[in-house]
Amino acid sequence: MTIPATIDNFSVSPSNVINGASNTLIFSITTRVTIINGDVFKFTVPSQITLPATDDELEITPLPRTIDGIEVRDEMKVVTSGNLVIITFIKVAATTETYKWTLSNIQNPPSEKTSDPFTGLISVDSGSWNVQAYTVVGPTITN
Repeated sequence: MTIPATIDNFSVSPSNVINGASNTLIFSITTRVTIINGDVFKFTVPSQITLPATDDELEITPLPRTIDGIEVRDEMKVVTSGNLVIITFIKVAATTETYKWTLSNIQNPPSEKTSDPFTGLISVDSGSWNVQAYTVVGPTITN
């Protein structure tokens, strides 16, 4: 069994901290392995955070990156299965660096208590092989 490479950083920041409010979460992942078209990130959101009822309501917006002085914007698709979020890179400027995106229409935790951590962050290639994983405790959300 091959052990995947380590993802260096995984952070999640809310755009607002109002209990139970609709929110946009800003995700940031720093990789050691180049992400290419068809690669996937998978992670589980804490039970205190409510995802939309359908994938059509969950909006993903890749944030721009600068590569060699040129601004690029990746193309991504998101689907869910329960609290599992699956993000596919449709078109990506292949680099080993920080990838950022937002997910909108997510409901904040109902209280000021810190959420459980986001868990199970793993990157797989188009052949479903594990490529990299985040091996420390994942980020949490506090309203």
